[in-house]
Amino acid sequence: VKLDGNWVLYDFVNLQVVKVLSGASLKDKVYITEDNMHVLDVSASSSALTCYKLEGSKLTVIWWGWANSFSFIPGDPDKIMLLKDKMIEIRSITSNQVLSSFSVDALYIGGIDPSDNTVMFRMNYPNETLTIYNYLSGEKIKQMAISYSHPLR
Repeated sequence: VKLDGNWVLYDFVNLQVVKVLSGASLKDKVYITEDNMHVLDVSASSSALTCYKLEGSKLTVIWWGWANSFSFIPGDPDKIMLLKDKMIEIRSITSNQVLSSFSVDALYIGGIDPSDNTVMFRMNYPNETLTIYNYLSGEKIKQMAISYSHPLR
């Protein structure tokens, strides 16, 4: 959360600042991994991603890159899914190493279900479709035509 010009980790249960982050000038979209070890800074205008390691209150850059869309993989805090030029890359957040990849005909990651290792992709106009893949094998499981006016999750 940005508070008084500073990026802070905030405890919404106890309504208090946990720590003020330092070492980076973060942009307007910031995400933290579920294990609170890494922070992902996203530039909405350029699709640029910067990954920081969070050590105490200090942020240290560990890698940067770009993606059209991305998602953390719930239950697996050291992995991130990046969609780049119709290719999915599952990467280690810590090392930025590509662990697996497969091609998709999609522009946006719609959601991940870690209980059955599936990911849903949305294709924009003119081909409004939802496609579901197994993200471990890269196998396309199902594709369906849809009509929607709001983002789906």
